[in-house]
Amino acid sequence: MGKEYSSGHWCIICRLHPNVWKVFDHTRGEKWTMKSLRAMAESTKTNAERLGVKIKPYLDFIPMSNFVIPVLHSQINLGNDVLYSLLDYAADNIESISSEEQVTRNSYLTIDNSIAQFVTKRNDWDISNEGRQFNFFENSRRNVLTSISDDPTEQQLQRENRIHELEK
Repeated sequence: MGKEYSSGHWCIICRLHPNVWKVFDHTRGEKWTMKSLRAMAESTKTNAERLGVKIKPYLDFIPMSNFVIPVLHSQINLGNDVLYSLLDYAADNIESISSEEQVTRNSYLTIDNSIAQFVTKRNDWDISNEGRQFNFFENSRRNVLTSISDDPTEQQLQRENRIHELEK
């Protein structure tokens, strides 16, 4: 389907974001079609904008309605949902925790979400032209620093200046 090796949190049926479709009783999203999968695979969108689509579908002549959902993975996910719901219920109704600990738990989730957003931004920057250029210069600098020569050339000095410009 073109979503092989993609992150498992993207829905294989529709185009909804994981934060939406993981909510119980959510509204249904726009279903994928072979045409929309092909268009996404051929687009210039990157990372999260691609909604889990990695490559063009191999068998794009088979309608989406004829694909079988991986039952084992669905059952594992259902089992995980039941387990996490049970843990949440226990934390809310059985476990006696202080309000300070509840605030700390909520803060942890917020921080974890923020880290994920920063990682996504960093990955987007790494594949941008500036990010690639910075990585090229950084690797060149590393190669120069490990070389035998102690006398910097004009090219090495220009590279250092460009790295400092990109770091700003």
